[in-house]
Order: sequence, then C-alpha cells, then structure tokens
Amino acid sequence: MSAQKSIRTGFLGVSHPHAGGRANVMGRIPELELSGFFEPDSEVAASFSHHYGVHAFDSLDRFFDELNPELVVIEGRNPFNAQMAMEAARRKTPMLIEKPGAHDLETLRALAQEVERQSVFCQIGYHLRYSPAIAQARACLESNPLGRITTARFHASVMTPWLTDPWFCDPDDRGGLVYLDFCHMLDLLILFLGRPTESIGRIRKLEGVPEHIFEDSAAFLFEFGDVLAAGDCCGWEANDWIERWRLELYGMEGTLEIGMHPPLLKLYRQEAAGDVPAGWSTREHRGFDGEENYRLELKDIAERLMRDEAPGGATIQEALTVAEVLEDLYRQNEER
Repeated sequence: MSAQKSIRTGFLGVSHPHAGGRANVMGRIPELELSGFFEPDSEVAASFSHHYGVHAFDSLDRFFDELNPELVVIEGRNPFNAQMAMEAARRKTPMLIEKPGAHDLETLRALAQEVERQSVFCQIGYHLRYSPAIAQARACLESNPLGRITTARFHASVMTPWLTDPWFCDPDDRGGLVYLDFCHMLDLLILFLGRPTESIGRIRKLEGVPEHIFEDSAAFLFEFGDVLAAGDCCGWEANDWIERWRLELYGMEGTLEIGMHPPLLKLYRQEAAGDVPAGWSTREHRGFDGEENYRLELKDIAERLMRDEAPGGATIQEALTVAEVLEDLYRQNEER
C-alpha cells in the first residue's frame, strides 16, 4: 500500500466487547479513518452508528463495494468473524481479526490456508503483545540477562462474573475461559519460549458457581524443550481485568517478572552486567490506559500497511499454533 494520509478502515461486526475499545482509539491514530461498518444485528448496529457517528452498511456486498476498505477490523461472534475474514481474504483486503481467530481449530486452519493462498495481510488481535511490559521484556531478553532459562510460571484469569456473559457462552465456540482468554497467555508463552513440545492440562467445571456452559478453572504444565512452565487460569477472580496476570521467567543468572496491566517489568540479576545493576530493577506504568494496547496495535498495523510490510503482531499461523495447543488440551480432558 502506498503512503497516504489515512487508511479507509471499516469494522465487520461490532458485537464483541473489544470492538468499542478499538473504535475508541481510532480518533487518536491519524493514519486510520473509521469510514463505515457492517453488523447484521440491527439493534447493535444502530447503537454503534449513533455512538461513533459512522455509517452502517446494510449488506456485506455494499460494505465492500461502496466503502472499498483498505483495512477491516473484524469484531463479531467467532463463527461470523471467520466468515468475514474468509471474504476479506478472497477480496485481498488487509484485516485484523479478533482473537482467537475462529470458533474452532478446523475453521481457523481453513482460514489460514486461504490467507496464505491470497497473500493478504492478516493479523490476529492478541493485543497484549502491545503492552509496554511485553515490548520491554522482549528487548530485555535480547541481551540474555537471565542466563539459561530453566523454569517459567504464569497466572491468567477472568474477573467475576464474566463467565456468564454471552461473550463466554457461545455454544459454537470450542470453549470459554481457556479458549477465549487463556489463549492470550498461551500466545505470550509461545512468543517467549517457542511452541510447547509437551502439554498437560486439567480443565474443570465447578459446582456451586453461577451456571454457564463452559469451564471454570484450569491448570497446565508445558514443556518447551527442557524448560518447564506451570500455571493456572482462574474464571472467578475478584481482581479487575488482568490486574493479576503474571508471567515469570527463571534463569540461572536472573529472574524476570512481567505484568500486563498495569504494565510491570521486574528484573533481578545476581551480578551487574553492562547497564543492568545487581539486584532488582523495576519499571511500572501505573497510569497506563488499557485501551492504549489497542492504539499501539492499530497504529503499528497502519504503519506496516503504508510500508507494505508483514504483520508485527500475531500472524494467523501463530494463532493457529495457539489453537492447536488448546485443542490438544481440550481433547486430553475429554478423553479422561
């Protein structure tokens, strides 16, 4: 895509809770222009159109033919998202798809094949990659301050009572807590450690909690070569959204603790090395707005499209890897 003032951007679906967050930040990104959207639910469409002052197209064909979008942000139910992404791929329209990318592994695999066939820009909305703490951790690890990493630990969660929300209760989805939210943490684990060579999990449906159709808690053990990683995913946490999410990497020379929101990076070194002192070093971003992740994500996409570059966030192949690992975990529990 050649350099230009702004990229015509449209939403395909706006019913997902993240649609509002991404729409909110569009006005702070000069490279993008929110120009229209298509949403089949007329009530949802009317509300979004009124709130953001943007045109609602009444059909998918009119959306593509009249708007001629240069980027689509896909934010509906997961089966709808996969259909819209397939259509965007066929039309060679660059896209950002809400994670995990589709409602099941088979559909995501077919979509990945079509994206590759059409050679179209496609990024999956694993926006926690854009947390400043994640970017700083990746930069930090380039200098290998931990030495040999031997062990990792993680915690992810959904705050009470969101597991009963329709977002987590779509019967067409492969699962809820693990499939729709732990996928974020798994994406980050793979980002830092590579694809697991072995995965073991226990996924539980609990009694005595508000009823819904999917799992309530889970615990996992992953092997990344000779690195062991253990952690959990809680579906009824009292803390605010992702406030207590943690990813910890333990090496023979240092320790790295990462918090996603508010962004937190704590590095421990046994001995000073270069500009890294001995003991604990801490970086915090207490005033960080959670929607800033969306702004950084969308700005990065816009700049890459203008430079005709590949995605800088999660590719569809990386999302497929996440989905394959999750499918293996679900099948283990079904076989038990």
